[in-house]
Amino acid sequence: MSAYANSETVLFMKFHEKKSVMSKIPELGVYEIQLENLAFPVAHKHASAVLTKIGVYNIYKDGVLIDSGAASFREIKGEFITEPLIYRGLLADVNVRYQGIGTETPIFISVANVRVIPGMTLLWFGSVLVVIGIIPLLFRGRK
Repeated sequence: MSAYANSETVLFMKFHEKKSVMSKIPELGVYEIQLENLAFPVAHKHASAVLTKIGVYNIYKDGVLIDSGAASFREIKGEFITEPLIYRGLLADVNVRYQGIGTETPIFISVANVRVIPGMTLLWFGSVLVVIGIIPLLFRGRK
């Protein structure tokens, strides 16, 4: 279910702008992503610099703020690492990956990859049930 109904959108946003993201399952409602802030800290470690770009986002569902947090994009020794903002909801997860920044002179814009993944809570619940079912089998032969 989570692979079939997974919806992915690339958003180009200005500060405080809200963009709607729809799930393939209409009953899940409408999610809105808002760019709150951008940061560009540079950390010098040993002989190289770690370039980090951070996007701070708000996630709304049906007009109500449900989560807020940072998603980052780092470059360490030529390798790119993304750390997403993940909202884990009861019916669907929202995954916001900050992809960096582009410019639209003179206004900065954020580029984010947003995925709405339904059914992840059911997947995790099923995994926990499997582990609970295996535990008695591990101790069955011991007395």
